[in-house]
Amino acid sequence: MSRVIYRTRPFSPYAKYSKYWNEYIQEGDEIIKYVFNKVKFPDRELRNKIYSDEKQRWTIGDIDFPDWLYGYVVDSDLSDSGKKIVKQWRLEKYISDLNNYKEKGYFIDEEKKIVITDREILMFREDSEVPYWDKITSLVKEAYNRIRITPQMMELVKKDFETQTVDYEILCDMAEQNRKKNEEKEKEFLAKQQELQEKKDYEVAIQLFLRLQKNLDDIKPKLSEEGRKEIDHLLNLIDESEVSRARYDILHQAGVEIILKEKSKRG
Repeated sequence: MSRVIYRTRPFSPYAKYSKYWNEYIQEGDEIIKYVFNKVKFPDRELRNKIYSDEKQRWTIGDIDFPDWLYGYVVDSDLSDSGKKIVKQWRLEKYISDLNNYKEKGYFIDEEKKIVITDREILMFREDSEVPYWDKITSLVKEAYNRIRITPQMMELVKKDFETQTVDYEILCDMAEQNRKKNEEKEKEFLAKQQELQEKKDYEVAIQLFLRLQKNLDDIKPKLSEEGRKEIDHLLNLIDESEVSRARYDILHQAGVEIILKEKSKRG
């Protein structure tokens, strides 16, 4: 399987009609660097043509393998030996990252492998085949039922970790409880909205029924005897009918047909 794991931004070093960018393609344990060149021909058709050229190729574990590329490797595409190499790199990188976070003064829970920065909550996952930093910020926002990250919230999260009030499992439970509560609130809100809409529709339908009755009463004296009987019958149906917009449409159409029939009789 072949997939793009990293793409640089296009840049124009020579002319505005020519853009370059690099793409790093992973094929199993191999990473191939391609240089792409998009040329726009400034003629009437504004034709575009893209050229690509393989620039370099590495295998996971090569001495000259770019260190930063390990951060973009897709674990599931690797062989067992490739996974072992990436696992070792990430464990070493974890120690380096931890020292870097300490220098910046971020909150660190080494036992739970949690790091809390100004804007993110990270957890180093060693329980997977290839360990990685997992951004659990969204989970924490759900657990604390917050929409945005604020300094006050981050301080609260730090305090809860320091006092061992929360850990990853507790956060998952809190998030699940809040999801259920929010789902119930959403259902209640939608039910309320539907109730209000039905009430509004009912009130509109009542006004339509009253207007239809009035119009039929007004036009009744102008009709033939047969027409007046049909109007009386229709008025009785209106009195006995369920009040709804659908029922109004049917009764209104019946009234229109009576009037049209009267007009056709008169020629």
